[in-house]
Amino acid sequence: MLRELYTPDAYLEYDVRLMGLIPLAEKGDRDVAIEYISKQLNQHSWSQHLVTNIRIKFHNESSATATAKLYNPQEAYFFFYITGGSYTHQVTKQSDGSWKSHNMYLKATYLAPLVKLEALIVLIVVYVLLKLQKSRSKTKYLDKGKQE
Repeated sequence: MLRELYTPDAYLEYDVRLMGLIPLAEKGDRDVAIEYISKQLNQHSWSQHLVTNIRIKFHNESSATATAKLYNPQEAYFFFYITGGSYTHQVTKQSDGSWKSHNMYLKATYLAPLVKLEALIVLIVVYVLLKLQKSRSKTKYLDKGKQE
């Protein structure tokens, strides 16, 4: 279905480098981009893709620029997180009357990670165990010094 939205020679760019947390950017032709999207979606147990504030500026009868905001809550591994940003599409009217994108740019502008409760409990338990281990190591060292 995604292939139908783009011209065969479409160029797509996903810029999701956020504050150095996700050093990921992908760009290329339609098939490269669709493969990238598929890989990304397979890492999530669920996601919701909300596109809002759509604006279209017509340049002439067969060319336009469409922009929209993106809000994307999703789950991967132990995290819920929300990403947001904007899309910009350069679209052209096809001979059959349909409109297709020939250039798409996605710019992610924020990431809000939320740890799942189960993961938070595991992190707390690991933290406490590490603190106990450190405390015991310190006590053994002090006790060893008293024996000498």
